[in-house]
Amino acid sequence: MDERQIINPHANFFHKVFSRMDVAHDFILNYLPKRIVNQLDLNTLEIDRESFVDILLSATQSDLIFKVNTKDGRKLLIYFLIEHKSFIDKWVLFQLLGYTVRISEREREMKSLERKKLKQINVDKGLPENHGLEKECITVVVPVIFYHGQKDWNIQRLSSLYCDSSGFVNYIPEFDYELVDLSCYNIIDEITGNVYLQVAIFVMKYYYIVMNLIISCYMH
Repeated sequence: MDERQIINPHANFFHKVFSRMDVAHDFILNYLPKRIVNQLDLNTLEIDRESFVDILLSATQSDLIFKVNTKDGRKLLIYFLIEHKSFIDKWVLFQLLGYTVRISEREREMKSLERKKLKQINVDKGLPENHGLEKECITVVVPVIFYHGQKDWNIQRLSSLYCDSSGFVNYIPEFDYELVDLSCYNIIDEITGNVYLQVAIFVMKYYYIVMNLIISCYMH
């Protein structure tokens, strides 16, 4: 996480709990699709402390990013975006696209010194300045939306946000994401993981129900 303060206590709770490596490990293991988990070497899991959420949205969103290697040695980034709203904001996919681009832009910036050194080495050796740079690539980011609102999630694709695109669909950005929707989990037999994770999932699953009850009692 960066220096920005998380002002939403709900978001702060999530960030504190899911920043624990044991919780993050069990969450990925139990709540992401097996087709992803089976490719990961979770012993290499690391947390990245930087946040990519817009400051103006930090009251309703928080994020965590994890680095992990695959079993065949590739690097992967898993980016969790947590929606702290009781309703569905259809623009979250547009925001998610922006955040993943920022992650990749940061990686490019971090490699800029390495590129500069390689260019100088090439010049010293009499090679084309950009020799070898064609091999540079950016790490795949797996975006995951963590949703615990009261309404059913009904946002499918980024393309659904655009006006009638007939004849122009090839110009619309599109990507897949994973959704962890707590409303779909049965508290009895589907909430798994270590005790910290189970308590956190339980609290977040029923957060808005409890708050509505408190407000209702107060109003009466």
